[in-house]
Amino acid sequence: MRDISKYAWVGVILAASSAAMLAQQKATEANLLVLHEFTGEPDGAYPGGSNAAVPGATLVSDASGALYGTTYSGGAADVGAVFQLMPPPVTGGSWTESVLYSFTGGADGEEPYGGLVLDAKGNLYGTTYYGGTYKPGCIYGCGVIFQLIRPAAPDGTWTESVLYRFTGGSDGANPGSALVFDEKGALYGAGFSGGAAAAVCPGGLGQTPGCGVIFRLAPPPVAGGPWTYRVLYRFIGGADGAIPFAGVTFHGAALYGITALGGTANFGTIFQLAPRAAAGEWTETVLHTFTGGSDGAFPVSGVVFDRNGVLYGAAAYGGSSSPQCSGFYSGCGTVFQLMPSAVAGSWTFGVTFTFAEPVRGGEYPCCLVFSESGELYGATEYGGDLGGYGVVFRLKPPASQGGVWTQIVLQAFTSGHAIPDGLLFGQNHALYGTTSGGFATGQGTLGDGSVFQLTP
Repeated sequence: MRDISKYAWVGVILAASSAAMLAQQKATEANLLVLHEFTGEPDGAYPGGSNAAVPGATLVSDASGALYGTTYSGGAADVGAVFQLMPPPVTGGSWTESVLYSFTGGADGEEPYGGLVLDAKGNLYGTTYYGGTYKPGCIYGCGVIFQLIRPAAPDGTWTESVLYRFTGGSDGANPGSALVFDEKGALYGAGFSGGAAAAVCPGGLGQTPGCGVIFRLAPPPVAGGPWTYRVLYRFIGGADGAIPFAGVTFHGAALYGITALGGTANFGTIFQLAPRAAAGEWTETVLHTFTGGSDGAFPVSGVVFDRNGVLYGAAAYGGSSSPQCSGFYSGCGTVFQLMPSAVAGSWTFGVTFTFAEPVRGGEYPCCLVFSESGELYGATEYGGDLGGYGVVFRLKPPASQGGVWTQIVLQAFTSGHAIPDGLLFGQNHALYGTTSGGFATGQGTLGDGSVFQLTP
């Protein structure tokens, strides 16, 4: 396995930097099925990312029920892979994993942290955190945006094409989250670093200076031509935020996301990017600045919207100051909401749930997702009563407005399959996800992660 010392900057950056406590109830309300256990080479390793400081790669599914994802390590060159999991032809059979592409660690990219998106033709798009263009500020590479073209025949070979290579300058660097399409087929995403030079984001080992960017990559007017890259916003690390860990989400014409740092208290922000009348111009508005107290601190996973236009997200720390929380910063994390008000552009922040009993309900929440029926699910990357390796949970809303949300633990994870992340609802109402690693049975060595299914 590759030297992971280049990831130390994540902890360095984070370290530099009210709702009532709500009811919890423990339950085992889902059946866990491990669909695939990764072995490193050649099938891939760590589909949930390199560690819990970086959000994991969310799975995607096509109409056939096949799952697609990335591993940040493993593959033929041990620098990451894109995989496919095909469902069994008969109920109860085994899923089949195939490696669609193994990165080489050169111009094609290296270590894909983020998830994938599918276009209407079934082609896949994603990013790699490293690789691409190598320079002093990007000694491991500045990262790329790639496309995997689906073969015409079912047993054909997928073809990788690099759509953009980051340079580590004003264009940004180190994209590490899933992309999102607009209605015209343009891709939007975030670079964790680069952009505007800022003293508060000096970079680190393998990390170019700058507080990150939000970008757009537009398809060519003629098939086969070059894609057009444009930076929509460069963070400066002040009140506007810094380090957009989780990419962006569309709601209407605007983009929404979080920054892990920055804001007036340097505990992160929730932001909106809205297009202006002038073509290509976008305006950033900070909707909430985290204080590090009861509202939470250091949000690192993406935001989601419910059917009423209410925004939900998770802060990794903050909330309760329970001594049971094991993180470097006080608090086990929160799930929060932003509710639009009758006044255009005005939002009301509230804490939906505060994690305060990590042994029961987990800590370090992430990766929220809504079911088809509108229920909110998520995971914690630590905590739980089976050794502290994380849980998957459901949040049950109160019966009346202003009431208490209730957490129901669906599955606590063990050392064999640790750190759940990357949740997705697929066919037959099943919930799919990944684990970053685990301790192999009887060996005591760090495992390579898995893909799992939870069913009622």
